[in-house]
Amino acid sequence: MPVPDVQSLLLPILRITGDKAEHTSLELRERIKDDFCISLQDARRVHKKGLNVWTNQVAWALAHLVMGKLVLSTRKGHYYITDNGIAMLNTHPSDLTIRQLH
Repeated sequence: MPVPDVQSLLLPILRITGDKAEHTSLELRERIKDDFCISLQDARRVHKKGLNVWTNQVAWALAHLVMGKLVLSTRKGHYYITDNGIAMLNTHPSDLTIRQLH
């Protein structure tokens, strides 16, 4: 499966962090990669500017979740769900959009 867009990654990342444990960006990338059945080839694809596409998409999703105050960056590369994030999950959303976060 090709790399999904940033918006498609928001809810799956939030759900993983919903266990209230701290997660690294590497761990989140690996777990989401499995959920979306991202092939190794797609996970290694590089953008014309030299950035890894998969890493970049997950980083942007995390940035939006942090800006939306659903996830907290506890230190570089480490993330934890906030009370707002738990409240969002408790509404049992079927999707989550960037617009909802800003």
